[in-house]
Amino acid sequence: MRQAQADPTGENLHQWRKATKTLWYQLRLVRNYNVESITPLLEPLDNLGRTLGAEHDLTVAIAEIEPGQGRRKEAKCQRKAIRVDAFAQGQLIFAPKPKAFARSLDLTLA
Repeated sequence: MRQAQADPTGENLHQWRKATKTLWYQLRLVRNYNVESITPLLEPLDNLGRTLGAEHDLTVAIAEIEPGQGRRKEAKCQRKAIRVDAFAQGQLIFAPKPKAFARSLDLTLA
C-alpha cells in the first residue's frame, strides 16, 4: 500500500491488489486459530481486493481507448474515485504497523 501511495501507477496498485489477495487467502487458512481477530478482517480485505480489481480493469480499459475520446476522460475520473476509495479502505485495514498487526492476530500454535 505504501508503495502504491508513493507512486500510484497501475502496476503498483496491481501489486498491492495481489498482496491484499494473498493476505486474504492466508488469513482464511489460519482463521480457526483465532476466529475473533481474523474473521473481522476477511470481508474488508475481500472488498479492498475487489476495489483494486476494478481499478486494474479500468487501467487496462483506459490503455485501449484512443486519447482524446470522452470515454477515456470518464474512465480516468472513475479510476481516480476508485483509487481514493481503495486508499481509504487500506488505511482502515493497515493502520497498525506490521508488527502490531501481526501481534493482533495472535496466531500462537502452542
